[in-house]
Amino acid sequence: MSRRRNMQEISHFILILSMLGIAIKARGGIIAVPRDYVTIQAAINAAVNGDTVLVSPGTYFENINFRGKNIVVASDYILTSDPSSIKNTIINGSAPRTRIPQVV
Repeated sequence: MSRRRNMQEISHFILILSMLGIAIKARGGIIAVPRDYVTIQAAINAAVNGDTVLVSPGTYFENINFRGKNIVVASDYILTSDPSSIKNTIINGSAPRTRIPQVV
């Protein structure tokens, strides 16, 4: 791979990270699960258009509904770029609606 190509890829990566950071700050607040709300759905319910619901690693046994809101629900990956955040943040929607959501 040429040096110029490497520099282009690095520039693109930095640009994407910068845009992501600006988008999160400009669009709205960050609601952290489980720090601010125990369940993802509770965080979604509290969110307003433009907010980001940031879900920490864990397995969340719940069904979620965005309720028509223009929000982002994401793992810590959007801040850390650590692929293990994706692998370790699981929304298990197989739980019946009547079951109380749990975080493992």
